[in-house]
Amino acid sequence: MASWAADRLVAEVERLATRGLSAHEFLWHAGERLRRSIAADGICWATLDPNTLLMTSVVAQDLVASGLVHEDAVPVAGWQLLRSEYVVEDVNTAVSLAGARSQAGILSHATCGHPERSERYRQLLVPHGIPFELRATLVSGGRAWACVALHRREGHADFTAQEAALLARVARPVADGLRASLRADAARCADQPHAPGLVVLGPHDDVELLTPAAVELLDELFAPGAVRSRETLPVAVLALAAATRSRSGVRRHTDAEGLTLPSRNGWVTLHASLPDGTRSDRVAIIVERAHSERVAAVRLLAYGLTAREREIAALLVAGMSTRDIVARLFISPHTVQDHLKSIFEKTDTRTRRELVARVFFTDYLPRIEGGMPLDQHGAFADPTTS
Repeated sequence: MASWAADRLVAEVERLATRGLSAHEFLWHAGERLRRSIAADGICWATLDPNTLLMTSVVAQDLVASGLVHEDAVPVAGWQLLRSEYVVEDVNTAVSLAGARSQAGILSHATCGHPERSERYRQLLVPHGIPFELRATLVSGGRAWACVALHRREGHADFTAQEAALLARVARPVADGLRASLRADAARCADQPHAPGLVVLGPHDDVELLTPAAVELLDELFAPGAVRSRETLPVAVLALAAATRSRSGVRRHTDAEGLTLPSRNGWVTLHASLPDGTRSDRVAIIVERAHSERVAAVRLLAYGLTAREREIAALLVAGMSTRDIVARLFISPHTVQDHLKSIFEKTDTRTRRELVARVFFTDYLPRIEGGMPLDQHGAFADPTTS
């Protein structure tokens, strides 16, 4: 099979983004294309909340299908991944790569030829026979939307600087495509009122309490047909719990605003806290149907609007006139008009009514002509399922 040059790879990813796939479907097919340029025995994707950089889902089927990780070992591997991201100090994390000059990094290079310094290498990669790792964080519009890890088995050559540079180049087109998929996911979701639920996790993520409402809402975060037990939790819940236990700024941010992510039947918000204070590592998480303003904020963010533009868009949809917005935000009418022009351009709308229809109600799916049907990998299960 002929290898794709960098320009061909970018073009194929951009073409893939027009097919209106779900986020997980898009990432799976992007991985298939990525292999045409960078040889890998396994690829693992993780979507990120752009506000908190917490992992909201993991697409690990490729690692299972490749025989790198046994299906029964996926829950443990998932926890080890979260631990390396949020609990211990490690190299090439999603957060560190998001803020680096290059968003791609090779594990052996980051550790100066001593990968054993990485806990992820010792606890996750070596036990599964995949010591070589190339990672990247996918950044678009100044926000991180996902991260990806490419792996190679023992006996194979390590990744090269040229391959890291290629991954860094394609990271932006993949991030742009993922944002488009998130908009498509939003269009497939309907906002429905629902009573909030509660999950209480022990220090080792053992489920101490799981209310019926939480079971129903969390179930929507799994892919259809995923096999799991009643107490199996989505990766976003475990990531939020790990971050809440830490003493980082991430925990303080999520406590205030929560973590909002798409589900099969609408958007769901998770709020975490430490019910015992800092005396123990128990975590309480409230699960609720996302309020319309939270959903709208995430959708506007996916369109690339700045914080000020999102604020003005929300006021505009609330029925405020330009004069009202000027008085509310203490900015000039000219500044408001400049922001409105940018909002309409980014959302491909021309009027207030069109903006409401696109972002706050339907967020119409792109027209797909001549699209290829999904193959057998079109459905995805959360990696914490077993």
